[in-house]
Amino acid sequence: DLATWMIAMGDAIAGRSTGFLAEKTATQVTGSAVPGRSPAERIGLGLFLTGTGDSFNITHGGETEGFVSQFKLFPTTGKGAVIMVNIGEAGVRLMREIELAIAEEFAWPEGGTVKITTVPVDPDAIKRLAGTYVLYNFAGRHFPKVVVEGSRLFYEFGSARNELHAQSPTTFIGADGTRFSFARDANGRDILIIGTGASAIAALKQ
Repeated sequence: DLATWMIAMGDAIAGRSTGFLAEKTATQVTGSAVPGRSPAERIGLGLFLTGTGDSFNITHGGETEGFVSQFKLFPTTGKGAVIMVNIGEAGVRLMREIELAIAEEFAWPEGGTVKITTVPVDPDAIKRLAGTYVLYNFAGRHFPKVVVEGSRLFYEFGSARNELHAQSPTTFIGADGTRFSFARDANGRDILIIGTGASAIAALKQ
């Protein structure tokens, strides 16, 4: 049922069909947007939006006790998937792995697997990065964590968990391709920078 709705919505947005919604109405759903949970994301009328052109996509997820789900659609190309997992919060990480595999197999306009080459980093330097950080977005204040487990580093935001792979002692790439870097401000406080360029967002260590 969700896939049927998703296909109809994509056809309406792309102007391929007006059987579900008029193109103008569908465009309003995705055109009226405010800043989202990350610099790259926008929130339309009930949908999360990222990308432009062929890479423009709409997503939404949901969860209840024991179950998590997510859909993603590229309206221009008509590609997408609905993923539902019933292994609790751990399903969030599994869904991302499934999505990357689907993106690779079916040549989505963005995404797919990426080969990550890592460099060794002093374990003491890794430990120093751990802690709780504070970031602000349209929804208010949030407290993501950087966690060290042995020689491995993880970024945790709510139920989502992203392993960070070292590119240098202060720069990392997440398992989902997100870039992370660590720095200090003028007062010597640790800062986590998520993303790159103009879309980067900074979080201050508590």
